[in-house]
Amino acid sequence: SSGNAAMVDADLRAPESVLLAAETRRLLDLDRPLALLMVAVLHWVTDAEMPGLLHRYTDVLAPGSHLVISHLTDDYRPGLMRRVGRLYEETRAPLIFRSRTEVAALFGGFDLVPPGVVHSADWHAQPYERLPDPERSKTWAAVGRKR
Repeated sequence: SSGNAAMVDADLRAPESVLLAAETRRLLDLDRPLALLMVAVLHWVTDAEMPGLLHRYTDVLAPGSHLVISHLTDDYRPGLMRRVGRLYEETRAPLIFRSRTEVAALFGGFDLVPPGVVHSADWHAQPYERLPDPERSKTWAAVGRKR
């Protein structure tokens, strides 16, 4: 109700519908740095869709902007994650797991902010917040700053 927030009812796979929405144009000044949060959404984007889709969003960001990504992986729990992935094989949006290397590659044109691509539980976590075993993590997380 403050007017400083809005929801755009659009499909992530249709960047123009998000970027050209009246709410987006009213609230975001794309000439200034901002943060693009791609948190827990890119694992629904296929490899064929990914490059053009992500670049369409990041190309409009001003230098100094940040890209935040968290992404499911099967690097450590392949058996479990394959079983989860099979549940989505028959859907419109199959679940895509990406490795640490593949997630890092999504940050083209951005400098990774330390600690880089790490388990989401390890992103600047205090010792008491860390998962006891990194193999329990199912997501990679990272932040990059646009050059």
